[in-house]
Amino acid sequence: MAGLAACVTTHGGRGSREAAAPEEFDWLDEVTIDEGVPPCTDDDKAVLMRSLRGLTSSDFAVYSSAARSIVALGEPATPYLGYAAGDATRPESLRARVRIVLRAVYAQAEPKTVGAGLTASYPAVRAASAEAAGKRRIVEFASVLVTLLDDADVDVRQESVSALRRISNSFFGYHARASERARAESVTRWRELWPPS
Repeated sequence: MAGLAACVTTHGGRGSREAAAPEEFDWLDEVTIDEGVPPCTDDDKAVLMRSLRGLTSSDFAVYSSAARSIVALGEPATPYLGYAAGDATRPESLRARVRIVLRAVYAQAEPKTVGAGLTASYPAVRAASAEAAGKRRIVEFASVLVTLLDDADVDVRQESVSALRRISNSFFGYHARASERARAESVTRWRELWPPS
């Protein structure tokens, strides 16, 4: 993988073509690819590496081109985006942009892909999938969304309850940032509405 990273050029300002540092993308090998997610080809990984560098640009044209390139990769890019979004060694500004792009990927994904994302390894992927399920009112995922109300990640819980509210037009007093004990009664009410399948 280091050889591939060394030959990839980055999005640069005004035509510059600087090479990516091989160690900059060593983390690609650490990514957990969930079952059923199509693999990223080496060419896709090259686009992904180049585009992730482009997401750090302050030049809007470079940033938006990078975002479009990642969205075009679709589902195979999601585990890498999920990893990058949760990697505390990366600047928060990059992680925030990665989360935006991840949401854009799921906003146009097939319902099957959205459903698979709800059980993904990475919290940012689960949150983006929950948001997409809610915005598109995909009722078939309601019971999975109820399960995510107990997720360890607060963003996943928040997107899941938002999705359930959109799907059912119910509230039940659930607050994602409340303690587990405080959330328990409303989770029970959600489970009564949408029992586990």
